[in-house]
Amino acid sequence: MDPDAPIDTEEGLRAAATTALAQTEPHTAEWMYLRRAMIDLDLIRATVDLASAQLRTLIPPSTRGASNHHAVRLGIRRLTAEIEAEIEQAVSREL
Repeated sequence: MDPDAPIDTEEGLRAAATTALAQTEPHTAEWMYLRRAMIDLDLIRATVDLASAQLRTLIPPSTRGASNHHAVRLGIRRLTAEIEAEIEQAVSREL
């Protein structure tokens, strides 16, 4: 992986962090920083997944309001995607 290539996805970010961690001498300050970044990525992913699940439970399926329900679900997906994109940008700036 080219170290100067832009990171556009969570998978790309994980791959870059994993590669950098593997190439760094263990137990140095840089290694610990990268290891902490990997832990933070896992925590961020878990937080986004939890928030998405909680939002989905707030909107129970309804036969009467199916079109509204569908629109809200699409809105939640869009919101989740925007949050994930902002998190990826913030984390990639840190790396």
